[in-house]
Amino acid sequence: MDSSDIMAGARYVMHGNFKVFARAVLTLNRIGEELYLEPTSEGFSMKSLNCSKSAYVTFIFSSSFFSECDIGRIKDNENNLCRISMKCALSAFKCVKNHEKTVLSCRMFINPKSNAMLIQLIHIYVK
Repeated sequence: MDSSDIMAGARYVMHGNFKVFARAVLTLNRIGEELYLEPTSEGFSMKSLNCSKSAYVTFIFSSSFFSECDIGRIKDNENNLCRISMKCALSAFKCVKNHEKTVLSCRMFINPKSNAMLIQLIHIYVK
């Protein structure tokens, strides 16, 4: 898949709240094997459902949580739910556990039409 396809969806930028967001992903990992992402005009939600469908967790982040939000290419009247593997999501956010790296900013691109997410991290190494 071409990264321009992924960038055709919603874009969110975080500067100071990356650790909080990453820990939400790590928490959802305890619930299920898939991560559901939903960009909305009010913000962004992440959901996970366990295999037996008996437990469900949702994190909702308002647009003020992010430094920048661009959902101009997302239509509110359509289904904007994006489903990705939890393993893929964890690989992007595992640096939170590694104290050698400090994330300065994170850009997320989510395209519900292609069930794809692209994460760009800018970080520094701390010794």
